[in-house]
Amino acid sequence: MRIFSWAGVLVLGVLVVGCKGGTLQIEDPENAIPNADPNNIVTAPNNDVVANPDVLGVPTVALRRLSQDEFDNTLEALLLDDSRSFAMRLPEDKVDPFDNNALTQLVSQPLVEGLETAATQAAQGAMTDPARRDQILGCTPAGAVDEGCFRSFVTSFGLRAFRRPLTDAEVETFMPLAAFGEEAGDFYAGASFVIQAMLQMPAFVYHLQRGLPVAGRENTYRLGSFEVASRLSYFLWGSMPDDELLQAAADGNLKTSDEVRAQAQRMLQDPRTRSRIQRFHAMWLGYHRFSVTGTIGQAMVEESNALINRVVFDDKSSYFDLFTSNESFINDELAEHYGIAAPGSEEGTWVDVSGEGRGGILSHATFLSVASKFGDTSPTQRGRLIRERILCTVVPPPDPSLGVDTDTAPTSPDSNCKKDRYNTILEASGCAACHNQMDPIGFGLENYSQAGQYRTTDEGEPDCPIDGQGALHFGGEATTFNGPRDLGEVLVASSQFERCVVKQAWQFAVGNVASASDLETLEDLQQRFAAGDHRFDQLLLDIVSSESFLYRIEPEPQDI
Repeated sequence: MRIFSWAGVLVLGVLVVGCKGGTLQIEDPENAIPNADPNNIVTAPNNDVVANPDVLGVPTVALRRLSQDEFDNTLEALLLDDSRSFAMRLPEDKVDPFDNNALTQLVSQPLVEGLETAATQAAQGAMTDPARRDQILGCTPAGAVDEGCFRSFVTSFGLRAFRRPLTDAEVETFMPLAAFGEEAGDFYAGASFVIQAMLQMPAFVYHLQRGLPVAGRENTYRLGSFEVASRLSYFLWGSMPDDELLQAAADGNLKTSDEVRAQAQRMLQDPRTRSRIQRFHAMWLGYHRFSVTGTIGQAMVEESNALINRVVFDDKSSYFDLFTSNESFINDELAEHYGIAAPGSEEGTWVDVSGEGRGGILSHATFLSVASKFGDTSPTQRGRLIRERILCTVVPPPDPSLGVDTDTAPTSPDSNCKKDRYNTILEASGCAACHNQMDPIGFGLENYSQAGQYRTTDEGEPDCPIDGQGALHFGGEATTFNGPRDLGEVLVASSQFERCVVKQAWQFAVGNVASASDLETLEDLQQRFAAGDHRFDQLLLDIVSSESFLYRIEPEPQDI
């Protein structure tokens, strides 16, 4: 039996909506909480900001909700629950290449039902654990009825859950829920209902970034201080703002780019930023669903995470080192798997792998496990991954009129060797143009199996040697390479790669696909990235301290 039946009705009413241009169009059911001013001008006048009508490169940002990862991260911070067992109730996010893209998020009945289930379980768990319960409440009730404590809880919990202060009207709307505690003779029963309700409200589920209209700029809005705090925290932490960031917003100390940058510098020291940037790379490079388990799988993930941490946070070296480093973080088990000399350590340690033809993250088992097909590595899929994810090139799907069967492995009448079989595609009418942009890249990685192991012949075909020769076309010219480290060197020498790194980081920051409105900001960020020796930590700071980070453009009206 549902103990809080109207919460699901309310969620259905506010989530199943037409999202026109990213603005939440709500038809509030009876007793629904009225929309609050997202900039809190009524409750916090010092959050007024001065908009700049001349700001350049403003991102077009549609309404988006918390991803599964952000949902669990937020509940961990909000309810002190690290079980990460709630987001599994929600429909799986589409990752293309990130999970926070508003354009790939759809409202559905399973989402509404999953939110209600997750909220109910999270609330009940929080209120039945005395240690967590006392921290969450922030006050000690005198009995089953304690209006002062209940009001204090609604106000403080609402601030953190909604990432902004509640209006007086909102507080009063939640106060009647105290009656549930009085009826049950248990103050915490009423508090549990408050948590259930708030975790299903749009202010919790969605990134509500409305802002104030900018005079002289159609469809352009300047975000309020609490909205900036939320955009910043979900970019760097994938979670809600902490108390210090919320206080900075309340004090009006997130009005300028310098103030935002100062907070970001503090946040970069938090372990959550490392986890967030590791996840950024896992999604970008496609290995976020890495399925190898056990100690060997753990060693593979640690290899990639250690290199990311070293380049971005520890050494603060050129970001290009992530793709060209001669050293990798390897233990004896992983070394045996790779077929290289063991370092003599059960724990991971830095090993020079340059003599093994390896180097950089593209030689890691995590990345090499991606883009397989037909039970083996796929030169086409690997090449497409490089083209689309790392070079930001759009590769069109096959022309339907050609009748291409992409679900059947290519064959050759003369040979079972993979290169010969795939060459039949290159020779096919209408296929060569696209496949010439992908397949030669993938063949340059063919010496490495989807398990990341070096091999000299095709899988199951000992008479088919692999030469490992690949080519990457930039315009009309082709640059040859052999193996993942060589490929890394080719990529970092390309301005196209540099631009793509900046673009992907920016898209991850704002939760939307970059468009024409972002171009000036992207160009400025790329110049700063190059001038700053390609340090990724500085790119993060440059993104959040860009004036454009404080604004948004309303998308063209459309129904989602």
